[in-house]
Amino acid sequence: MGQAPPGGGNPARGRGRRGGVIPAMLEHVACPHCNAPNLKGEVMCFACGQPLGKRPRARPEMPVVPWVLWLGAVFGLVAFGLFAFSASQWVARYRQQMGIPDARMFALAGILAVAGQVALYWSRREDHAWWELKRAPELPLAQAQSGDAVWIRGAVKCETPLAMPYAGEACVYYRLVVQERDYRGRWRTTERDTKAVDFAVAEEAGSIYVPSGGVLFDAPPYVNSFLADGTRIQVWAIVLETPLSVCGRVDGDGKERIFSRLSAAVPAVATWRLAADYLAELARRSRLLQWGGWAASLAAALVLIATLARE
Repeated sequence: MGQAPPGGGNPARGRGRRGGVIPAMLEHVACPHCNAPNLKGEVMCFACGQPLGKRPRARPEMPVVPWVLWLGAVFGLVAFGLFAFSASQWVARYRQQMGIPDARMFALAGILAVAGQVALYWSRREDHAWWELKRAPELPLAQAQSGDAVWIRGAVKCETPLAMPYAGEACVYYRLVVQERDYRGRWRTTERDTKAVDFAVAEEAGSIYVPSGGVLFDAPPYVNSFLADGTRIQVWAIVLETPLSVCGRVDGDGKERIFSRLSAAVPAVATWRLAADYLAELARRSRLLQWGGWAASLAAALVLIATLARE
């Protein structure tokens, strides 16, 4: 009788169909989710995509903050606290000297708080619009596919244009503001009008149709004049054959292409500026609204503290 192999193991164990030893890298493990056979070294199941085992989570290193930043933050908080205390004390003394009732102070605080929140809300909307417009690339119309959000620049075309007020120029959009001076010397708006028609933007690769209903227009000032009776007339307009940058989502293929809204909250944009200049202007407006919102909220808090203060 033959002797058993060393270790008392089975001589057939670990051999393949042709008698060779199966390498360790070809050993299989069953997926705990779908029981599909996977190689031993795999991390994700090839059948269901679930993890085969828990991977050790790497512990992120804590960032080291320099002591100068900590000192600057503490100094900034102390300075802000002293400023807020001094401002609230000044408002309290002014209220007592002028004899302003508490009801008016509470109303002023409420108005400032609402104005600050409205400004912050519009700042967030401007930020969202800037993010949507920033993602859209500047492409020729021939490279834009259906469903893409892109910037297109070309000449303005329209078969049924509008007549610009007080100028008579053919345009696709205008905004009119007429103001008169009152007896106090302040400007009072007496007429305001805005109109737009559908148009097309043409370039070398073709043209694209732009419905005016879902477009946010950014037009340059075209008329700014004063009449003899002290009336001021201002007109912003987009005239025919002028270069125009349009950003929107392309719908349709071939020659029948139109621009639609970027999203439910962001309309298409038609501006006389370059795309980079319009994005910079949008970011500037967002920052101004943000700073104005925080300033109004801080003023509301100071007014409320001064109203509640008692000597």
